[in-house]
Order: sequence, then structure tokens, then C-alpha cells
Amino acid sequence: MRALLALLTTGILCMAWLLPTAAQQPANVPAALSGGDSSYLRYTDVFIGRNTRGPYLLSWKGVLSRSERVVVDGRTLTRGEEYTLDYAAGTLTFTQPLRNGSMAQVTYEVDAKTAQRNPQTLQLPLDMELLSAARGRLALTGAYSASLDKPGKETTLLGLTGELLPAGSTQISATFLTDPNARGRIDDKSGLRLQATAKSDLAEWTLSYLRTGREFAGAQAWKVKPDTDAFSTALKMMLSQRLNLSLGYQQSELGGSRAEGTSATLSYAPAEGVRAVVSYLNQENPLATVTTTSASVSVHRGALAAGIERHTQEQQSLLQGRSEVTTDRLTAQVNLTPN
Repeated sequence: MRALLALLTTGILCMAWLLPTAAQQPANVPAALSGGDSSYLRYTDVFIGRNTRGPYLLSWKGVLSRSERVVVDGRTLTRGEEYTLDYAAGTLTFTQPLRNGSMAQVTYEVDAKTAQRNPQTLQLPLDMELLSAARGRLALTGAYSASLDKPGKETTLLGLTGELLPAGSTQISATFLTDPNARGRIDDKSGLRLQATAKSDLAEWTLSYLRTGREFAGAQAWKVKPDTDAFSTALKMMLSQRLNLSLGYQQSELGGSRAEGTSATLSYAPAEGVRAVVSYLNQENPLATVTTTSASVSVHRGALAAGIERHTQEQQSLLQGRSEVTTDRLTAQVNLTPN
């Protein structure tokens, strides 16, 4: 499986090399303090666009709610429509990518008694487009980060990102990253992420594969643990206007421990306001196998909503043996709207 996916990824990136060229250069400017003589301090951070939505890390976390003003190239942006700000974490995310060369100025307030400074880290992202065309692109991607609080703690990631649009609604993307300065084998210090989707009027198919080496420095940014090998695929089909079927399979291996699961859901709507659903889920790991089945019928008629459901979970455990639990639930609800 790994050899096949590696070959497929190489093919994707090689095909993208046949496309025309374009380039972009990112930059970054550190934060500047404007000052204040009370417990409420006002800060201004400046970012130079790197053609990404973010998130961009502010100097402080614990920002006072709705105290910010975000200006890009002289234009003030609208909160909630053109950007979102996580006040607790101090991270800014734009709705649209901040273009290369654009300057964003973020002014905000914090309470000096409760706010905390975000880690003093120098971050230099890299996203340089090598080739681009209507049906694909190839980019040199990576990042450099260094802790200003702890000299010597540096991380460098460098790799390639390729994307293909072979036909219609089919999309294939692959990202490969590695730390060129780390010691050890290439597969231990690298990460590979592959995704593919295909859509039609009656079906949608998705596939994803992710592998991280045991020393891969970008595992946290990908929100996974090192030494992970995960594969999943799902298929959604509209068998008729009233009947839908969903199938799924996933397999993961973390530190040598393997788990896998299969799922199936059948949904039928014989009439308006009436829906029946049958689902199956099987999960296996070295210690136990858990099988969950459920069947439900729901009815909505004007202000009345009612439903009945049976849920059964069967577990076969090496430690506790076999067990089975069945739950039946009947619900009814009346929505009263005042005149």
C-alpha cells in the first residue's frame, strides 16, 4: 500500500511539472507596541501576506472581545465577514487568502493583568509557486521556526505540494514535507498527505492517506501524532430521489498499534416529513471489537415531531469478554408558536 501511494504521489507531482510557471514570495514583520498607561494596553501587529488565510499569530492571547481593528492595504475589514479572531488564543484568520505583498495591520487591546504573551517564535513560511495551469499547480512549500526564548530550538520543513484537476469535479492533491537538517532516515523525519475527491450528480467519493515519521517535526501542525499511518475512504450515493447510501472504511496505525473500522448508513424518505435510517459501525483494535447498529424512524407533521430508535452495541473484549447493550428510545415533541 505504501509503495503504491508513494508511486501515485510521485506521479502527481511529476505531471504537475509539465505546467506553466508562476512565482510568489512571502514575508513577515514582527509586532510593534503602541503603549498605554493603564491595565488596558493597546498593541499593533503587522503581517505581510503570504497568500494564505492563516491563522496568523498575534503577539498576545487573551485579546479583549471586539477591541480589534484590522486594516489591509489601507482598507478596514469587517469582523465575521472578512476575518475571524480567536480572542483566547490570539490567532487571526482571513476569509480570503492575504495576498503576497499585502500588509495587514491589526490593532487590539489586552488586559495586562490577565493577558499572556504568545510564544516568542520567529516563523518564516514558504509558499513559492513553481508551476501553474488551469488543471494543476506545483509549489515549493515549507516553514522555518525558531524559539526566541530558547535559542537552539529551530525547525525547518521543506517539501512540495501538488494539485491536479484531471477532469470534471475530480481533484487530487499531495503534500510532502521533510526536515533537511534532522538526522536519520528520510521516512522517519518526513510526512506525506494525499487527498482525492470525485463528484457526480449521483455520487461522491473521497480518499485520504496520511503518514508521519516518528521524528516528523510537522506532526503537530497537521494535528496528528508522529509515527502515524492512516487511510480512509468514503462513498456517498443517491440510489433514488428518496434513497441514499453511505459507505466508509478507515484504517490507522499509531506506534505499531493498528485499528480499523467500517461503516454503512442507509436513509429512506418514503414521504415528505418521514425518514427511516439504518446504520452499522464496526471498530476493531488489538484489545476489543465493537459493533454498533441502529435503526430509527422519524416523522414531522406541522408542529408535531415524533421518532422511535433502537440502538445496539456489542463488544468483544480481551479483558472483559463479550457484552451487549440495547437501548430503545421513543420521542415526541410539539412546537407551540405564540400568536
